[in-house]
Amino acid sequence: MSVPRWIRMVPFAAFLVLVGPAPEVRAVDLFDFNGSITDVGVQRGPGQVGGVEFRIRGKFVLDHPLDLSRTTVVLEHLFVDAAPGGLGELMTTIDDAPVVPLVLEGRDSNRPTNAVFDQPRGYRPHIRLQIQFRKDAYEIRLKLDRGLMRRRPRVCEENTDSSNLPLTPIVHGLLLDDGVNPPVEIRTTKEWVCTKPGRYHMRSQDPKGSTPPTPRPTVTPSPGPTATPRPTVTPQPTAPPDEQNKPPTASLRQNQHLGENTPGLVELDGTGSTDRDGTIVRYRFESGDGRVQDGPDPVARFVYAPGDYRASLVVFDNRGAASKPASRGFTVR
Repeated sequence: MSVPRWIRMVPFAAFLVLVGPAPEVRAVDLFDFNGSITDVGVQRGPGQVGGVEFRIRGKFVLDHPLDLSRTTVVLEHLFVDAAPGGLGELMTTIDDAPVVPLVLEGRDSNRPTNAVFDQPRGYRPHIRLQIQFRKDAYEIRLKLDRGLMRRRPRVCEENTDSSNLPLTPIVHGLLLDDGVNPPVEIRTTKEWVCTKPGRYHMRSQDPKGSTPPTPRPTVTPSPGPTATPRPTVTPQPTAPPDEQNKPPTASLRQNQHLGENTPGLVELDGTGSTDRDGTIVRYRFESGDGRVQDGPDPVARFVYAPGDYRASLVVFDNRGAASKPASRGFTVR
C-alpha cells in the first residue's frame, strides 16, 4: 500500500515531511466510543515483550465518501496522557521499538466500505484496525496485543483509592487518506477511568446515545499534546525510483564490564551502521529497560542491574530516512 500522496513517512521518526501543497484535512471525533486497556506498566521480564492489550471502538461521520479499498492509515497517537502535568505519550514502544507514527498496511481483500489494516511485516505484537461503513457512519475497531506500556497516567499513580477512581483525558489519533477525497484526521480525547489500583487497568465509555460530532476542516494535522513542531521544506521534484533515498542500516554491538569500578556498565556500539547514499547523523539507542539516548553519538553507555536485557538501535541519515531497528540481547551478571 502506498504512502499518502502528500506526505513521506519516515519509519519510526516522530515527524512528517511535507513534499507538496497539503490538501484540506477533515478533522473528526469519535462518538459511541468505548475502550479498555490491561496490564499498564507490566513487563513480562527484562528485555521481553510487555503484556498490554487494548481495544478501542467508535464511530465517525463524514460529509464526503471514503474509499476504504484505497485508503492508507497512519497511526499517529496512542494513549497520550493529556491531563495538566500529564506524562504525554504513554504507548511509545512495542517490543522496545518506537511505535508512532506508524503506517498500517491494508489487505488485498479490502472493499470500499469494509477494510482491515494490520501492522507492518516483522512486528511481533499484533495491531489490527477494522473500518466499515454502516448506517450512515463509519465504525472503527482498533486492537493491540502484547504491547509495552511502562508509563502510567500520572493521575493513576497519585490516586489509588478504590472508592474514588480517578478520571484522566487520553488522546488517540489516526490519519486516513484514500488518495482521492480529502484526508481524514481522527483525533479523539476521552475521559478514561483508572480501575483496579495496583494493576493499572483502564476503561472508557461514552454515554449512551451520544451525538455524532460535525466534521470540521483543518489545514494540516495539528500536533498532539507532546508532539514537536513538524518541519516543512521547500517542495522538490520527485526523483525517479532508482534515485530515491535509501534508508541506512543499523548495526548494534555491545561490550560489557567496561571498568572494574562500575559493575554492570554496558557499552552499546553503533559505529558499524552504514548508509549507501548518505551519512548517518542520528543514533537512537533504547536500553531495554526504559532508557533512551538519542543524538549524534554512535556509542551509548548504560549501567544495568543484574538480569537479561534486549537493547535496540535505530539510525537516521542526513535526508531523514530511518533504518529498521537492530536489536541485541545480553545478560548482566
